[in-house]
Amino acid sequence: MRFHLSAAAAAAFASMVVATPASALTQDVDLTFVIDRSGSMGGEFSFLGGAIAGFLADIETSPLVGTARGALVTYTGSARLEQDLTDDPTVLATAFGTVSTSGSTENAVRAERDAAFNLGIGYGSGRVKSLILITDEDADDFFSSGGAGLRAELIAGGFLNNIIFEPGSGSSDTQYEQMAISSLTDNDPAAALFSITDFRTDREGFLADFTAAKLREIEEEITENRIPLPGALPLAVLGVGALVGVARRRRNSA
Repeated sequence: MRFHLSAAAAAAFASMVVATPASALTQDVDLTFVIDRSGSMGGEFSFLGGAIAGFLADIETSPLVGTARGALVTYTGSARLEQDLTDDPTVLATAFGTVSTSGSTENAVRAERDAAFNLGIGYGSGRVKSLILITDEDADDFFSSGGAGLRAELIAGGFLNNIIFEPGSGSSDTQYEQMAISSLTDNDPAAALFSITDFRTDREGFLADFTAAKLREIEEEITENRIPLPGALPLAVLGVGALVGVARRRRNSA
């Protein structure tokens, strides 16, 4: 006895078996720079304005990465959104170039919390999300703003958190170790911490090293969270099994 799928069963099966789009093989990335705009940070904005296009392009060289978008948040006492996430490096470079640095208060905890949750930044669903904090001071509001709990909040929100800071500046070492988040080495905060002193000593060399480390981190984050099969395929496999089972039962009863 030959078995034929009914029209309804054939339609149901066809709806489950779908081609996997190319975008399913990669994951997009959202990177928000959170930068202290106090008076000593002018050199960082100037350099990054010229380097940001190359940085995003290098992130996109990974075969696991689709589109990399960047945003810029600056802060002193409070945080300010200079540029929402964009995949246009020219727009982002312009935002870096127009920041005016002044002031001496660095409320880093509030700035990161705002960058993640309170400034309306358009983070995309299913994208790798990362904050990149850059400062040469400790977090003045670490104790008043609950800095010790920020890491857990960011992890719950799905964020990585890289911090480029000045080691040995006040209590910055202890503070930023509690705030940093990396997907590498089982979320060892040390993998997410970088020295702004090294940045200022050799900007080009530092950026090359930081980019390589960031790529490794992003790729590990994507790999750890990747579902082995495209979302519709497991359903299709189950559907095939169910239909084969029906066919066998009908043959056996004939």
